[in-house]
Amino acid sequence: MKTTKGMRVATVWKLCIEMWDWIAEMIRAGDERNIDDLKDVWCEQYGYELEMSCFFCDKAEGYCEQCQGTTIDPTFMCHGESTYHYYTDPLKFHAKLHRMNDKRLKMNREKRSA
Repeated sequence: MKTTKGMRVATVWKLCIEMWDWIAEMIRAGDERNIDDLKDVWCEQYGYELEMSCFFCDKAEGYCEQCQGTTIDPTFMCHGESTYHYYTDPLKFHAKLHRMNDKRLKMNREKRSA
């Protein structure tokens, strides 16, 4: 099984987006399994073992302040009082991930062209 150990940041983002695209697709298709179960199914299908069921959390070893999301949006929080809680509002969370990834890619392009 693959883990995030030694994984490049770009790969962490890519896999997180892929997993959440699949989760959003499953929800829209009427799948009623909970989010953690869907994450586990995706990981099993693609051969990943995530201790915390999240590429960002695993890469940050559970330290929220080191989450890849906070490098793009310092106010990013996937749980708690979040307005896009991954578990209670997964489609809103999915949209937030895409907005942050778009911003990340734009920042990377600007950095390369500077």
